[in-house]
Amino acid sequence: MKRALITLIFAALILIAIGCQKKKPEDLLAEADLKMRRGDVIGARIDLKELLNKQPLNREIEAKAHYSLSRCYYYEKDFIQTRAQLNEVYKILGPKNQLGQDSFKIILTTYRVEKQFKEGIKEAEALIKTLPPDDMFSFELSCMIADLMLDDQNTTGAISYLEKLVQAGKDHEHRLPALERLVAIYAAQKKFDDAIKTYGDYIDKFGDDKIRGNLIAGQAYYYEQKGDIARAREYYDNAVRGFRAVIEKTLDKGEKADLNFSLARTFEIQKKFEEARKEYQTIFEKYPDTIDAQPARIAIGDTYYMEGKKEKALEYFQNLLKFNPNDQQFNAVIRNRIMGLMRERTQTITESAPTTTSLKQKEQPKSPEPTR
Repeated sequence: MKRALITLIFAALILIAIGCQKKKPEDLLAEADLKMRRGDVIGARIDLKELLNKQPLNREIEAKAHYSLSRCYYYEKDFIQTRAQLNEVYKILGPKNQLGQDSFKIILTTYRVEKQFKEGIKEAEALIKTLPPDDMFSFELSCMIADLMLDDQNTTGAISYLEKLVQAGKDHEHRLPALERLVAIYAAQKKFDDAIKTYGDYIDKFGDDKIRGNLIAGQAYYYEQKGDIARAREYYDNAVRGFRAVIEKTLDKGEKADLNFSLARTFEIQKKFEEARKEYQTIFEKYPDTIDAQPARIAIGDTYYMEGKKEKALEYFQNLLKFNPNDQQFNAVIRNRIMGLMRERTQTITESAPTTTSLKQKEQPKSPEPTR
């Protein structure tokens, strides 16, 4: 009896000790995120506020807590509080941190949602003044300013702003996002000649072997859009020859894979799917260790889909799923493709299946011809 009592007391003490132990901030943050995923936004918000108020946190955990709290407020459409939390993230992490950058970009997104375009532009311009002039983050924010101008129906202002950005960029990484936005504006207005000229001007001023083929292919696409098929074919052929020449003389395997990928895309745009598949296959056979190898495998299945060969695409992706079972990210993309194709197949079967009413109509005997 005494031994049993001692055992019970000992067990109780253990339980009390466990209960008294404080949970780690990382665990509390994970629990709040889990609540949010389950739809308990209010519960997550309460937990996160308690975490920020009571726990002595390191900077990374504090920033993540503010970021998660901003998601709660965003879900509740409380954009003032959303911005307040995201500003805290940016203050803690700064412009060199990816989450810090993403937080400010989401701030601008909230202004777009609320249609407060001028307020968003003003806040972005104020932040840009604090950044180095050639900083990539600064150029990304500048492109978002152009987006806000477009949302505010200031198309002329957006075009002028983007033209200046293209000229100010120090390299392709800085200039091309602005260039593509500029071309997209002309395309939306069906000003295809302006889109072609914009690409041409860039080629003349900044074009080099690595980028020229993509830009010529872009020109070919817009010639095609305006109905000049002969000129489009000429430009596509020029792009293909350019890609092949650069691939031949390039030594870096990563660059070769990038160029092959662009070449494959050029064939894809022309609906030359067999040629595109050959180029994608070249990438993962010749350059299997490059970052383009896995996307190239997936792209082959996508070409079957674009070609209208949905069953072939499904079979390809199902086989591809067995290729590298340990690559979770790669397999997640493939599973999404498979699920989408399966849904389309089910929908097609459902739509084509005869209904009870249609069966009855088919079985209904024809009325006899009236006797004369």
